[in-house]
Amino acid sequence: MSLRTVIADEAMGILAPRNYIRNGIALKNTSGWATYADAAGAAPVDGTGGSPNVTFSRFVSAYLSGISCFTLVKDAANRQGQGVSYDFTVDQADLAKILTISFDAKLSNGTYSNSTPDLTVWIYDYGNNVLIQPSNYKLDAVVTDSSQKFSAQFQTNVNSALYRLIIHVSSTSASAYTVAFDNFVVSPKRLDAASVVIDYGEYVPTLSGVGTATSVDIRAQRCGSYLYVQGRFTTGTVAASEARISLPAGLVNSSEYIGSTVVGSCWRDNASGSTPKNRSIIATSSLSYITIGHSEYTTASAPSTSANGDVLFSNAEVVHVAFSVKIQGWGANTSVLGAETARTVAARISGDPASASSGNPVIFPTVAYDTHGAYNNSTGRYTVQVPGLYRVHGSITSANASIVMSVFVNAASVVVAGYLDANGEGSYTATVQVNAGDIIDLRPNGTLDAASGSTLHIERISGPEAIGAGEIVAAQYGINSAQSITTATDTALTSLGTKYFDTHGMINGATGAVTIPVAGLYAVTYHILWAAAAWTAIGNEAYGLIYKNGSTFMRVGQNNLQTTTSVNITCSGTVLLSLTASDTLSLRVAQNSGSNKSLQASDTISYISIRKVN
Repeated sequence: MSLRTVIADEAMGILAPRNYIRNGIALKNTSGWATYADAAGAAPVDGTGGSPNVTFSRFVSAYLSGISCFTLVKDAANRQGQGVSYDFTVDQADLAKILTISFDAKLSNGTYSNSTPDLTVWIYDYGNNVLIQPSNYKLDAVVTDSSQKFSAQFQTNVNSALYRLIIHVSSTSASAYTVAFDNFVVSPKRLDAASVVIDYGEYVPTLSGVGTATSVDIRAQRCGSYLYVQGRFTTGTVAASEARISLPAGLVNSSEYIGSTVVGSCWRDNASGSTPKNRSIIATSSLSYITIGHSEYTTASAPSTSANGDVLFSNAEVVHVAFSVKIQGWGANTSVLGAETARTVAARISGDPASASSGNPVIFPTVAYDTHGAYNNSTGRYTVQVPGLYRVHGSITSANASIVMSVFVNAASVVVAGYLDANGEGSYTATVQVNAGDIIDLRPNGTLDAASGSTLHIERISGPEAIGAGEIVAAQYGINSAQSITTATDTALTSLGTKYFDTHGMINGATGAVTIPVAGLYAVTYHILWAAAAWTAIGNEAYGLIYKNGSTFMRVGQNNLQTTTSVNITCSGTVLLSLTASDTLSLRVAQNSGSNKSLQASDTISYISIRKVN
């Protein structure tokens, strides 16, 4: 909501949301805004003072909305550390609360880098002298042909009402540019029931039946329960196989479709032939792709009948597509703040499971809660209702020792989750990526007779509520080589050679280095199995270790041996870390046995996972 709307609403006596940026639309001047020059750096110091070279002024033009806007001008020189800021004071009611930042931005002229990006957005709590990185801080979609609606969130502190909004020159670029700004708003978080709208942007589908396509330009957007797709491609050598277009990864057509249903159309570019050739787009229940069929205007065949590529198209034809398809697991509405708010999907089951034989599901009998009624306590199987990443975890006490517990999806083993020790006790945790309709269960590699205190938790890892809402930030890598760990030496994990998934390319498996892409609270889980070796002294330690920004930070999953042994031992556990974007972690392990020890080369048992939890 722009300040213009707020003013109009207040004039009519309508209660409008608070906006702490009193001069957000350059209605008369730049009052309240001030340029600054901090020490050169990608992040500001405090966003005030110094002798800046950048300018911030009111520009009379209907460039964005209304009759005027602001312009930030940077000359052709490195001005890193400079920028513009606005001080504001929040009400007592908004202390320790989530506030939303939003504004419009557009490149007026010059050369602006979106990849770096040149400008970033920050909040400075000058009551506590603390710099705050919002949930989204990169101004990385600034172009000349359209404006960007920037949106982010931050949380105020309980003991300070004094804040500063900062637009900061983060890069060392020597290029000149002018960026126009308008409709600045800092306001309390508002959640409304609305249709979920998520822009998937351009995606590269798998095209079948049309040969090796070129000039592929296909884009997708979610709106409520539906995926809207449009774009074009040029056929290669068309083939005698069904013409298909895959959906974005993890999506399938709704199970509500009965038979085959026409959900859109495609047509040939007039420039590539004398006849347009209309075609139909067809969705079939629970498939991860759509097919292409004839149009009722060009053939006697039913429009909902799929056809082969060489029947529908010729070689080197430019084909346009446009369709909307209902997606399984998507609801039409949810509570949103400009994007999807994560839905809670969770279940907790416990009790004394029936004895499970090797390779068969452990059946936990007592359901404490199950938000989607997805668990069957007769079969031990959980049927996924909402696609995404799921964490499966819990603990087991058993009369059987040295049992490996694995998570299965659709009756196939996906990842080892835990290992029961010589006393038949242990915890387990793993993350799996699943689609709606997939079946999750927990299975042992030997006979398991568990006790009544055993538990099973299944929870969907939800995305954040602000920028990138619905976006999951997570990674999991397995150890696939017998890395030797020198005694009494913190050793970086260089053996993370199996990548199960990494949504943002966070982890370098060859170095154990992690670069955090988005600020937030992260859970880091270690499950490390050491190769069988002689541990000769009670009190020997084996543990995971996390370095943050080059310094020792926290141990995770420490195992202090209570007896001497020559069998495999494990160190497993989870820690929570509050991190900002561009923080670096080093994933390490250590042991103090007095001699070198090796990790077990088994990526289904030893792994590291990282996920953003808030």
